[in-house]
Amino acid sequence: MTLPQYLQEDGSGSYSSYRVPDLTPPAGVATELLLVLESPHIDELRNGIPVSGGTGQAALKFLLPAGFPPEALGPFVATRHANNDFRIAILNVSPVPLQRKAFAGHRSPPKLAPDDWAVMAEIQKSQAKEVADLGSVGAQTANMLLAPGLQSRIGRMTLSPRALIFTAGTFVQRTWTLLLSPPSRSTLPIPHPSMGWWTRTERAEHILNLAELRTQFAKGIT
Repeated sequence: MTLPQYLQEDGSGSYSSYRVPDLTPPAGVATELLLVLESPHIDELRNGIPVSGGTGQAALKFLLPAGFPPEALGPFVATRHANNDFRIAILNVSPVPLQRKAFAGHRSPPKLAPDDWAVMAEIQKSQAKEVADLGSVGAQTANMLLAPGLQSRIGRMTLSPRALIFTAGTFVQRTWTLLLSPPSRSTLPIPHPSMGWWTRTERAEHILNLAELRTQFAKGIT
């Protein structure tokens, strides 16, 4: 039962020290733009802030090409939250890392079996659009275990009537389909920002949606 406990860590269990909190508003405070990403990695685990590593730096550079500050997207949004500006929010499908290498150099990494790490790698890397199309029953089960926590955190958020939701990457989009009560707001699929996908995507849909993300992000910080 170790893997279910790990994937469903809500901050009160035995794996709470590996959980990176989302950047979401306090109860009752509405957000205008929600960016849904995958999971924390090395820098996020170290800093306790989503998208605070190299991927976060690339993401912010894409969103603010002219006045790009020398920091990552997560810390940039966290600073705005500290100043009571919650128009932009960031949420991870999994608040705990899904990659074993996220714990490189960590004093006390979680004690998970090699098969558990293999299953998490499968759900993160697979391009399957539906959970049923994942290659193993273990991966299907693990992916489904993430849905209740995601639903719960989404359910606690207040989205403005005009809010836009951007789901970044196939894994995020696949898990989004498992929500029993998805928000009744426009949801736009985009690539994950890792490996430069925001600047080198060729899909027309993604190009248009990324342009909309950049526009809405600019509005959310002015």
